[in-house]
Amino acid sequence: MFKLINYDKLSKLLDTINQTHTSFFSQFGEEITWKINPSNAVTKEAQLRFLFFTVMLDYSTLSEQLYYRMKELYERNPHLFDPKFILSGNITEQQLSENFLREKIRPRYPRKAVERWFKLSYYVYVMYRGLFTNILEGVESYDLVRQRIDNLPGYGPKLTSLIIKFLIKRGFLPRSMEFELDIPVDVHVKRILYYTGVTDREEVSESEINAIQEAFKAKCKEMHLSPITVDDYLWVSGSRLCCLDSVVVKSQVNPVTVKNVVYVL
Repeated sequence: MFKLINYDKLSKLLDTINQTHTSFFSQFGEEITWKINPSNAVTKEAQLRFLFFTVMLDYSTLSEQLYYRMKELYERNPHLFDPKFILSGNITEQQLSENFLREKIRPRYPRKAVERWFKLSYYVYVMYRGLFTNILEGVESYDLVRQRIDNLPGYGPKLTSLIIKFLIKRGFLPRSMEFELDIPVDVHVKRILYYTGVTDREEVSESEINAIQEAFKAKCKEMHLSPITVDDYLWVSGSRLCCLDSVVVKSQVNPVTVKNVVYVL
């Protein structure tokens, strides 16, 4: 018996990821780009606007559908991602909801999405002069950037970890912060960890999530394995292979087969 985390299984899972991630991503693709085309937005500020508003809505929804819908919304209506426009009085919450978010993005909770949109715009306008680039200005430590983002309306621990990962991958934050990253433990990660025997249950508390993140962080440092690679691998496994195909099979010999990806533990 073990309590929550089986460290032997965790080591074997990470070893599998370390040995197979290149062929795995070649076969199944990496995580979505979460990026707008440079031709449509060449500035750092534009990329960050899109990223912060999109990730803010990434809860209780299918991430890939959200990304493509938000990308289309941005390319047709980039002004909606400008805090100064949102607060100018030229658009109301009802107009944003009925004309754009409810129809084009289709979030699970439309009213909450609109509230978050206005609150984030107001906070960034007041605290950072309406510029998302200012959120990252003068950031020299992982703890500081995490604190700043965690204070944003609509952002909690999971979304903060998620956007920090994207910011590191896209060069907005230094790569040196990578091994301090708290892997976002979402439903897909929970599912994979449970089915591979790394954890003894699928539903975990906030404190248990923190323990999982610390265990991943320590093991990744020990193995010199990128936490971003690990998270991308788990996300693709959980979201594309488990959820979309509804295939998670426990075998008697090797505990887990996800589609034709076998975790030998």
